[in-house]
Amino acid sequence: MKDRDKQPISEPEKSVLYGVGRSDINRDRLAEVLRIYGEVAGASDYINRYGPEDFIDDMERDLDVQGSPGIDLRIGSKLTGHTKLMSCREWDKLTGERLIRFYMNPNIGYGEQDYAEGEQMAAQFDKALGEYLQSQGIARQIMKF
Repeated sequence: MKDRDKQPISEPEKSVLYGVGRSDINRDRLAEVLRIYGEVAGASDYINRYGPEDFIDDMERDLDVQGSPGIDLRIGSKLTGHTKLMSCREWDKLTGERLIRFYMNPNIGYGEQDYAEGEQMAAQFDKALGEYLQSQGIARQIMKF
């Protein structure tokens, strides 16, 4: 393929990032986070085959372990088996309180063929999850330093 025939891949859409307080997270909401991940990542069949309850148990445990950095589940995606559903602690933009932010790590090295598509997939997850958290009335905008 000649350089002029290559189609540029667009930058991922930037979205507002949202977190949620730990007290607002329950098993039903973790199930929805997992469902959204599966839908966006193309991993729903894998999640259902191995049992969403086991993933939710792991998510709940990882959020509650003192000193744990958060969720780090290698579930995979349509792009690679290394894609992860993760969480981290962030800060509320208005109050400065600690929040939990769920995110997708495409886990594709920069320069690899699927890198841009992985970044777009992660941005789609952020957007879909933000919409869900807002619909539940628990979304809190994250402060980025």
